[in-house]
Amino acid sequence: ISSLSGHSRAIKSVSYDPRNSYIATASCDGNVKIWSIESQEPVISLNVLSLEMSTRGIQSNLSRLAWHPVNGSLLAIPTAKGVFFFERDTWEEAFSFKDIRHGAATLVSWSPNGIYMAVAYENGFVMIWDVLNRVDIQRIKVENHIVAIAWHPKSGNIAMLDEEGRLCVSAGVVP
Repeated sequence: ISSLSGHSRAIKSVSYDPRNSYIATASCDGNVKIWSIESQEPVISLNVLSLEMSTRGIQSNLSRLAWHPVNGSLLAIPTAKGVFFFERDTWEEAFSFKDIRHGAATLVSWSPNGIYMAVAYENGFVMIWDVLNRVDIQRIKVENHIVAIAWHPKSGNIAMLDEEGRLCVSAGVVP
């Protein structure tokens, strides 16, 4: 076991690059770091996260980031200002999804084919985005804050877990 150090506060999210070159981490220090798996050193630090605290004294944004599942060409980072997509290797911002009506984006989950993305927002909405066309195609209202989303590997269904531990399944969210 090896330990990667470089954030000044706790890490709250981690995602492996599907090409097995990088690990991305999101931290309470406001930074996303991209780590080289080979050297175990940070390649770049992106200062894109909010340091706002929730009423419970913890950072309100989960910042559950994720690599494109097919080729790792993009890293999606949910933030207080929307979801930002960074290009692999250049680490330049490619595009973003900004929908301020629903508050901070707290987690992202790519569909298995990498065409769609489910984004949970702090106000209890989950939006399904067509990433290729950069449009939202469905909005799902849930009672509580969503803390986890999983796509069915073959159908267009998603399972969502809320902060109270309730499981919700939404069928046919994508064709």
